Amino acid sequence: MNVRFIHKLFAHLKHNTLWFILIDRFFRFFRRKNKTLQKTFIGRKIFYKFKSFYFGSSAPKYAQRIWINPQKCQVVSNKYTKMHFNPKNTSGRVIKFWPDQSMVYPPYSHEIIHNCVKHWVRGMTWEETGEKDRMIRELQSRHKYSLPQSIVKRKVNNRCNKLDDIYNFVKKQGYLTRAQLVPDNFREEGNFFVHIGPNGECLFAGGGYHRFAMCLILKLELVPAQVGWVHKKAIKNNIYSAFSQY
Repeated sequence: MNVRFIHKLFAHLKHNTLWFILIDRFFRFFRRKNKTLQKTFIGRKIFYKFKSFYFGSSAPKYAQRIWINPQKCQVVSNKYTKMHFNPKNTSGRVIKFWPDQSMVYPPYSHEIIHNCVKHWVRGMTWEETGEKDRMIRELQSRHKYSLPQSIVKRKVNNRCNKLDDIYNFVKKQGYLTRAQLVPDNFREEGNFFVHIGPNGECLFAGGGYHRFAMCLILKLELVPAQVGWVHKKAIKNNIYSAFSQY
């Protein structure tokens, strides 16, 4: 047996961190193999039992609904997210690291959110904001072969019209939960992601830049979101529970 492995094992036993390592490896294995396991009844029970064993009943769940104030959120860099793991596959993951200020910036400085402000606040068209050009580049980058311009423009135009419809709906009805929009939706899956920091900091992590921009522009102060990462200090200090108690 590897001597280095034995030394690590005894170090974990000495500092009482072996259970944490085993649980973390258990989560990583199943997330890598099949993330849909967490959506099944047995999978939800297994994952939550193991997590609650270490972090208690306030442990975050996969795709759990949390309530946040968009006006107090900052945006985390996509570069930082890709350096660690995809938040879409790790919703509800408990972490012990947190990005520094060089990886965090104000939401209005993001290109998509800035373009939304130009359109819905200043009255500029989607063409004038540059958002249509960005969508075209993004759509073409997703396909291995270049799509005909007529198809690309039609998809982008439909997308922009749909965004305007969603904005008008949110302006009248408010930002609803996924269960209110889709009754059989699994928890808050499909909503944008928000990470919770050690002191209750909120970091928007993608999964719906346009919808997040709507909440900012309409100055909504309490909206539902899908939990991303949660710092372990936020759980131990009962900070995370305040985001899911509504």
